[in-house]
Amino acid sequence: MQESEQGRRRFPEDDFKSLLSSCSVPASSYPYSFTPGAPTTTDEAPTSTIALPECEGTIYVVRDGDTCNSIAKAQSMSTDRLVEVNSMDYMCTGLHTGQRLCIQDTCELITVQKNQTCKDLVAGRGFTTVELISWNPYVQVSLSS
Repeated sequence: MQESEQGRRRFPEDDFKSLLSSCSVPASSYPYSFTPGAPTTTDEAPTSTIALPECEGTIYVVRDGDTCNSIAKAQSMSTDRLVEVNSMDYMCTGLHTGQRLCIQDTCELITVQKNQTCKDLVAGRGFTTVELISWNPYVQVSLSS
């Protein structure tokens, strides 16, 4: 992983050192060296139709201040799906400016309001509560409502 550009993007040096430290392994046991290329600067829009070989959607270029949640919301994609499609960790610690993310499987995003039930969310939308729950696997649902 250390030897590939992809590996360095997915696992930055500080995260690598932190992982080693949490395992009580000195960083000197696994030397990590990386000389980043020139920073990518662009005036183009953050989304583009230039697809990565494995991406079946569009590409989003991460900008300063972006978070996984803000990108997912702006691109109408669940955060969970954004993380999964782009092979990121669930804390999004490796997200960095200039990174290219695959945006696919977009959907209508709904912010659940206080006292709103799954039944309320599926009403008139053409899908079932079971489908809603399967599309949102990390949301805790009370099946009593």
